[in-house]
Amino acid sequence: MRPGWRRDDAQLEADAIGFWRRLGNLRTDTSPEARAKELVAGCYKDGALIGVLTAAPVLLDFLRAAFFMLRSSVDPDARRGHAASTMAYFARDHLEAWAAGHPEENMAGIAAILESRELAGLGQVPFWPGTGLRLSGYTPDGRQIRVSWFRHYRLD
Repeated sequence: MRPGWRRDDAQLEADAIGFWRRLGNLRTDTSPEARAKELVAGCYKDGALIGVLTAAPVLLDFLRAAFFMLRSSVDPDARRGHAASTMAYFARDHLEAWAAGHPEENMAGIAAILESRELAGLGQVPFWPGTGLRLSGYTPDGRQIRVSWFRHYRLD
């Protein structure tokens, strides 16, 4: 696991850009260079990048708080392993420590929208203990929104 949040790690960013281009999994209107600035972690196996996790601060109006919205991608050949969950566990702890050290950012926790059809079975479980992510609502098109609050965060 290689941390990336606000580290300007040129090698991790270059590896991530190559990863996204190889898999073709960024929308055409998304700049890989801009997305690389949102890297939280890269997951490597035998020197090759097999997964990335990014975050973007978003305001969740229904909770009246700002969260790091997580996005992850794992190489299809590395799925069924533990890369996605390992990155999510790492991201939660890494971003929580960063947020505690930067109270001016007022970040409440992490959030994710369940999108992968491969994870449909996980969607039946309302609470994921490893990440603390719990079902908190739904998008207008019916996808689950999950959040995990940081321990240090306090409501205004």
